[in-house]
Parts: sequence; C-alpha cells; structure tokens
Amino acid sequence: ILVLCFLVARAGLAQEAENPEQSVSRSIFGIALKVTKENDVNPDSKIFQPAPVLFFKYIQNVYAGVVEYSWETRDSKNGGLNIETTTRNINIWGHYMFDRGKLEPYLGLGVGAYFDSVKSTYGTALNESLGRRLAFAFCGGVDLEIWTILRLTSELRLALVDDRKDVQPEIVFRAG
Repeated sequence: ILVLCFLVARAGLAQEAENPEQSVSRSIFGIALKVTKENDVNPDSKIFQPAPVLFFKYIQNVYAGVVEYSWETRDSKNGGLNIETTTRNINIWGHYMFDRGKLEPYLGLGVGAYFDSVKSTYGTALNESLGRRLAFAFCGGVDLEIWTILRLTSELRLALVDDRKDVQPEIVFRAG
C-alpha cells in the first residue's frame, strides 16, 4: 500500500511540475451510505444492509486517495435466542479519474478490514466473540461536482472478503 501511495504521489507531482497551471488538488470530508448485499441465516435469503460511512478524500490531478470508516449494528431474535452483531469497517482506496471536469468517471482498488463483535444470548447463557476479516476490492464510479465544495459520488464495488466464497457487491453514495 505504501509503495502504491508513493507511486501515485510521485506521478501527481511529476505532472504538476510539467503543467503547474493544470494542477488540481483538493481535500473533501463527507458522509456516505453503503448498501451491501448479504446472506441472511437462510442461505436462500439475500438482504440489502445499509451502513453509514464517514470519509476523507484527497484529489491530486487524476489520482485520488480515500479513507473510509463505517459501522453497522444488527439484532436478530428467534424465540429465546438473541444475537447482536456490530461491525466496524476501515477501507483505504486509490482512484484513477479518466476525465477531469464536472463529471468524473473513475476506477479504483482498495483494501480494508472488518472488525466484528458478536454477542448471543439464550436464556441466561451468554456467548461473546470478536473477529477480524480482511478485504480486497475493485470499484468504479462517477464523481459529480455540484459546487467547488460539494461533490456527489455513486460507486459500485466488488469486494473479496476472506471469510466468503463469493464476491460481495456494494453500492456507495457519497456527499462531501
């Protein structure tokens, strides 16, 4: 990751040195909504789980770096069984934007980690566990500049999470 960040920064600085009047650099903080398609307890059931996301995005010419933090909590009850799940997710993304302007399509790669906490109770019995899952993902999206200080983004991701056998699709909507 550090090598990728170094190469992206070096390419951006080289382009800025060649064309300083065309250099674009900006930082964006914002909020997002991530919708993930997940399997429920029933393997034939698919649900779409929304989660709030906080993000920081740094744009340098045609390159962008994004850091995200998201969380979700779910409760599941069946008779006397109660399961509470909390998942926190941290992602780091690198984007390449194909066209600079009001509408900017891009492709990217990202890595991340999911930190899970599961608490189950059945009657008076209690079981708690913690876990960590790593992820690698591809993404494509479009940034729309509304004003200099406001951008809207729509993004599709395909994530490979280390505990899943299939690809996990996600849709992200950002404002910042």
